[in-house]
Amino acid sequence: MLIKDKKKIKKAFNLLADNQSKKIFKQFLSAIFNFRVPQISKSKINNMYIEKKINYMNNFSKTNILNAGAYDGDTVRHLLKNHIPINSILCVEPNKYFFAKLTAYINNLPKRLFPKIFSLNTALGSFNGKVKFNPTLGMNSRALFTGEDKVANIKLDKLYNFFNFSHLIADIEGSEFFMLKGAKKLLKKYSPNLAISTYHYPNDIYRLIININIYSKNYRFYLRNYTSNCEGTVLYAIKK
Repeated sequence: MLIKDKKKIKKAFNLLADNQSKKIFKQFLSAIFNFRVPQISKSKINNMYIEKKINYMNNFSKTNILNAGAYDGDTVRHLLKNHIPINSILCVEPNKYFFAKLTAYINNLPKRLFPKIFSLNTALGSFNGKVKFNPTLGMNSRALFTGEDKVANIKLDKLYNFFNFSHLIADIEGSEFFMLKGAKKLLKKYSPNLAISTYHYPNDIYRLIININIYSKNYRFYLRNYTSNCEGTVLYAIKK
C-alpha cells in the first residue's frame, strides 16, 4: 500500500509546516518500510494536545473542545492539570464501560467545572445512524462491522450544530479517517483546530493530512511525537 501511495506520501510531506514535522514523518515511515523499532524524535508528554509553539490552543477567543475517544477523562485531567483556559468540553466515548467511568469522573469534578464539561455516549463516523461496536476490546474498542453492541454513530457535521467546538482532540482507535469524512462541511466553513492520533494504520500519517487539505485549504499541518514510538504520533491541523 505504501509503495503504491508514493505520490500521496510526497504530497503530504510537502504540506507539513516545519522541519520537525518533516523529520518525524520520515522517521515514522522509515520504521514502517524497514520493519524496525522506531526511534522518533519526541516532545515532552506534558505538551500533548497543548503545543504552545505551534499555537494549537491560542488562536480562538473561546476554547470549546470536542474530546473524541474521551476514555475515562484522561485528556480532561491533562488539560485541567496544565491550566488550559476552557469555555466548555464535550467528551465523546462510545464504549459503555469507559463511558460509565467518564461520567463518574465528570460528576465528581468541582462544582465550578460541572457546567462546562459534558459527556456523550456515541461513535463518530461518516454517516448518521448506528454501528456495531465491540466494547470488550478495552482501549482498542472501535466501531466494527461485527460486535455485540450497537451504538449511535454521528457525523461531526451534524454534531457541530449542537456543539460549536473550536478544537478537536481525537484518538478513536483507527476511526479517525471516517470521522473526518463526516466533517467535510464544518472543516471547510469553520476550520476548528485539530489534534488527531495518526498511528492506528500505517497510511494514516499521510492520508489524514491529504484528506483534511482536500476538505479545507485553511490549515497548517504539524506532526509531534510523545513516546519515540509510532503510537505516540499526533497530527495537528492549525487554522491559518
